[in-house]
This record gives sequence, structure tokens and C-alpha cells, in this order.
Amino acid sequence: MLTLDHVAFQVRHMDTSLRWYTEKLGFTLAHRSVNPNQGEDYAILTQGSFRLELIQDLRHPMPAPQ
Repeated sequence: MLTLDHVAFQVRHMDTSLRWYTEKLGFTLAHRSVNPNQGEDYAILTQGSFRLELIQDLRHPMPAPQ
């Protein structure tokens, strides 16, 4: 049987994404940290038993949509 631990998304702007997921979709911020060695900002959001991980690459920002 396949089980799912969490889903991860790379985001362009962490603060904007956190506001959207918490205010619009009802997620709760469980943990946030920056790993300077990897140049990434991480956040774990929860809704019930579901966990969502957001990752922002601080070294190589995502290009703006065209």
C-alpha cells in the first residue's frame, strides 16, 4: 500500500505563499527555517494530518511567469 508523508512545492516568494496557504486554504504554519548552507527557505504547513512543504531557493530565484 502506498502512503504519502508530505507534498513539496517550490515557491517564488515564501511570505506571499505562506499568507495564501494559511489565509485562503486554512493551513497552519508548523515550522519554518532557513538553511544558509543550501540557500533555501523551508516551511512546513499542516491541515489535519496532511503536511505541505514549501521551499524557496534563495540562490536561484524562479523566473517570473511570461
